[in-house]
Amino acid sequence: KSKLKENDTGKFTKSSLSGLSQKLSGFFSSKISKINASTEEVVGIDISHEAIHVAQATKKTDEKWVLEKFSYRFLDQTKIKENLLESSDYLVSEITLALANASITTKNVALSIPVTSAIIRVVTSPLMTEEELKNAVDTNSLWENLIQLSDNLNDYSIFHQVINRDTTKNLMDILFVASKLSDVNGYSALFKKAGLNPIIIDVRCFTLKNALDERAKTRLLFKDTKEQEPQSAILEFGLEENYIIIIHNSIPIITDIFLRPQEKTILQSVNENNITQEA
Repeated sequence: KSKLKENDTGKFTKSSLSGLSQKLSGFFSSKISKINASTEEVVGIDISHEAIHVAQATKKTDEKWVLEKFSYRFLDQTKIKENLLESSDYLVSEITLALANASITTKNVALSIPVTSAIIRVVTSPLMTEEELKNAVDTNSLWENLIQLSDNLNDYSIFHQVINRDTTKNLMDILFVASKLSDVNGYSALFKKAGLNPIIIDVRCFTLKNALDERAKTRLLFKDTKEQEPQSAILEFGLEENYIIIIHNSIPIITDIFLRPQEKTILQSVNENNITQEA
């Protein structure tokens, strides 16, 4: 497996993150998210403001994945800052406890970063050959023409994938994912502080989509394969991230859901015994 590579400063740069693009390639194809666990173990770790989840799966001889180790730690909200990376000391201790509780010893980590750390768009472009597309990307002319952003693209690691070609209209759809280098480096530093080795980084909405794909493939093993799999959507709704992702004709549609501060305050008051009409 190709690993994420760092420069001499210990940080990932746009060029050093080419391995990340390889890891993320094929989000929406049948070949996505197949970690080569036969050669080395990997633990998956997800961090939110509420909890830390750790999990380790093993691929069996029949090509099925089996969840073998799992644990989680609820986080003390008095010790968590709005920017999780500012609570690194506390998070490191909780990560260590979660791994110990699950008896996970591998140091290799697959981690997810928040959707808020990435810009995700599907853009339409004139139809190009792979060579023409590569030249347009290498010269930065493609994104300058297709993506109108207020931020500097040099501050992001950019992944792209052609997800649809329409020869009749001479157009193609391109998935554009730009992850903030500062957040990639911040989460990488957090896990290294815990003595771990981050080798795979993914945007959280895609990890959820990939998990749904694996579930769908498992279901197909136990039913008539001629039966059409129902359309699905993933909704993440809460204090941190709010979006919906829909896959239509293999094209991802990801839409942010805006919550006003007073609406987030209402959500914070929700518990089993207190669910108001507004909530």
